[in-house]
Amino acid sequence: MLRYIKELYINNNKSNASKKLVVLKIARTRWGDFKSRLLREFVHKKHQTYNSPTELYDFLSAEQWAKFVASRQSEEFKERSQKARELQALNEHPHFLGSSGYAKRRQEWMKEDPLSSQSSCASVSSSLLSDDRSFDWIRARTKKKQMMEVTLFQMKKHRKCFIKL
Repeated sequence: MLRYIKELYINNNKSNASKKLVVLKIARTRWGDFKSRLLREFVHKKHQTYNSPTELYDFLSAEQWAKFVASRQSEEFKERSQKARELQALNEHPHFLGSSGYAKRRQEWMKEDPLSSQSSCASVSSSLLSDDRSFDWIRARTKKKQMMEVTLFQMKKHRKCFIKL
C-alpha cells in the first residue's frame, strides 16, 4: 500500500513536499481506521456477512490475518489498549467535531447561529462571539440537541439586543 502511494503521489510530484506530508498523513489515518474496523468487526464481534476479512478483502491473506489477530490478542497490546481506555475515561469534555475540525465547523456555526441572522446589536454580539475561542470550545463539545439550549442561554444573556422599541 505504501509503495503504491509513493509511486502514485510522491515520486511523480517531487517538487511539492507539503503534498507528500498530506498524502502520508491521510494514508496513516486511513490505515489506522482500517485496522480498528478489522479489530472491531472481526475480532471483538462477528461480522454479519463474513466469517473472516480474508473473504471480504482479496489483498489480505490468511497468514496475514492470523498475525494480525495474534498481535491484537497479545498481553502487550491489551495493556496498551486498557491504558488508552483509562486515559480516555478521564476526558471530561470530549469534542464532537468529527474529522472536519474547527475551521469547517465555524462556517456551519455561522450559518446556524440565530444571532448572526438578527439585525444590528444581535449581529454585533454574534460576530464578537464568533471570534471568541471559548464559545467555539463550548460549541465543539456540545451535541446538536444541547446546542439549542446553549444558544437560548446566549440569547437570554443578550436579550437587550432583541427588545424592539
